[in-house]
Amino acid sequence: MATSKVTLAISAVCCVLAVGLLLLSLYVGSRDLFVEFECQGEKDVWLNLEEDAHRAKSETEEKYGYVNQNEYGYTIHIEASKFDECEEAWKGTFVEASPNLTVWNPHLWNECGDDQEVWESQYKPQLRKMGLFYLPKKDGRMVYGKYRVVSNHSVWVMDVNKEIVEAVSSITRMIGVFILSMLMFCVAFVMCLVARDCCMKGPEVEVALKQEKVSEVSETQ
Repeated sequence: MATSKVTLAISAVCCVLAVGLLLLSLYVGSRDLFVEFECQGEKDVWLNLEEDAHRAKSETEEKYGYVNQNEYGYTIHIEASKFDECEEAWKGTFVEASPNLTVWNPHLWNECGDDQEVWESQYKPQLRKMGLFYLPKKDGRMVYGKYRVVSNHSVWVMDVNKEIVEAVSSITRMIGVFILSMLMFCVAFVMCLVARDCCMKGPEVEVALKQEKVSEVSETQ
């Protein structure tokens, strides 16, 4: 009986840990999937655009030894409530490189035809994509540094490459914690089965011992 109680206690602890890990996986996923912007609701702002140090190298980079860097660019968003002015906002938005970078100004591509993404509809305020720009290259490498975004509308600028990397890593962590919680549930289930077997065999063992004692007494007499 003592063994079954200990087994049940271990099973209960495993269940509590499994539930805690499951809630942790949901929290990690919801927290890390939160979108971060280089700027929010600005009309004239200098951005210090830096390379993502955690980004994995591509085959080209491994082969030639240089960093090809941000392949997805930077998106510029406006409020969804003013999306009917998207074309006007695109024409009135410019991206300028800092003079000390000695590169040409990035071209802003028109993205007003894109559909609203799920995260844009859930963000406050709701957003819509207006434009996309890439950093200029120099000697085969993208030039990071200070860039100025000027617009006739309030804009939100997002580093697409960084958001993709963070989303993939957060999903990976969430899946890892979820798998660990499922393993804890399995351990708890097995321990419950062991405890049940111990409880069922307990009375049988006691009866067998009593019968053995009775037989020994009768043989002695």
